[in-house]
Amino acid sequence: MRVITFILSLCFICKAFALSPDYQLEYLDYSQKKEQPCAVAIVAFNRPLYLKQLLDSLEKNPESQSIPFFFFLDGGPKATREQNIDLINKSKIKNKQIVIRDVNYGCPKNHIDSKRFLFDFCGFEKVIVIEEDIVVSKNYIRSLLGLHKWAKKTYANVGIVQMWTECFLSKSEKLKSLNEVRETDPFYSLVTYCMDKELWDAISPMLYTYEHTFIDPLLGRDDFSMSRSKPGFGIYAEEIKRWVVDTVFSSSREKEMQKWRKEYLPFLESKYDLREMMHSGRWCVSQDWMTSYSIWLSGSTRLQTIVNRVIHIGEEGITSYSGFWHELHHDLIILDEFSEGEDYIFKQDTINVKNVVVNEPYSISNRLIISTETRD
Repeated sequence: MRVITFILSLCFICKAFALSPDYQLEYLDYSQKKEQPCAVAIVAFNRPLYLKQLLDSLEKNPESQSIPFFFFLDGGPKATREQNIDLINKSKIKNKQIVIRDVNYGCPKNHIDSKRFLFDFCGFEKVIVIEEDIVVSKNYIRSLLGLHKWAKKTYANVGIVQMWTECFLSKSEKLKSLNEVRETDPFYSLVTYCMDKELWDAISPMLYTYEHTFIDPLLGRDDFSMSRSKPGFGIYAEEIKRWVVDTVFSSSREKEMQKWRKEYLPFLESKYDLREMMHSGRWCVSQDWMTSYSIWLSGSTRLQTIVNRVIHIGEEGITSYSGFWHELHHDLIILDEFSEGEDYIFKQDTINVKNVVVNEPYSISNRLIISTETRD
């Protein structure tokens, strides 16, 4: 009977992950086997010069010697997998696993599948997502996990936090705002972040539908590489937009928010309204936007620090035309180092939450300093 049960379970697993031949059974429940609740996911394609800088900065984080690092290397004719693999193998990161795509997945599917693999297959509770074109501070991982821990203890509906922000403050000005957080701005901002499984379970159905409907039919066809990597410029662009609009206007964020209810914890409302955004025409269907839609529709609210602990160095590859990196002024953002860690900054009575509205029907007390200041 046990043999039959095992075979049936194995068949279910293989069927569930049939679209991901990169999965190996040795990684099933990897988190439990290694007694590691958190993993780092690095998504890369063909920018080894950026990847080298990222690896150099990650090596300075003490957690690079303990937390599992998974590298998801996209494939296709333009991939630089051999160079990427060589850089990864030469890095000082201790526990590193490389997942190689046999074909070109494109940015959306590579991102989605990395989370499916780590959350659904490996069983991790938290995943720190990092793109190949950033540089992080020496305390980035520890501080990010500290921020996530604080957020989960403070709000019922925060499942993702980030320390990437478009911050143009001087170092002296940053020192005054190290302990300040706000709702993620701009709306689509997702370069690197920490996400937990509770949030992934809430948003994955929408992302899986998006993936299976608009991305998977184009796999293995090099003439549709743009449609896979930048769906907003591809053959399904208009269909995706119609599907997103239908999904937004047929959903209720307020109803979904109730599923996050936890006793004594307040909800964190969002300043954004997707319906108004769609009416204004200022929206897109890129990977970051799609993930942001799914998070908002799930009833969750994202938090980011006002002071950046990351810089974005991706001058090439950020979008379909050159120069956008300079238009965003990302070349002017400086990475300053501060002596901080998990317990240094993020405590409930010291965080200053800006530009948010708190709904606290189930909270006994809330000692947070709530400010409505607007930063220039």
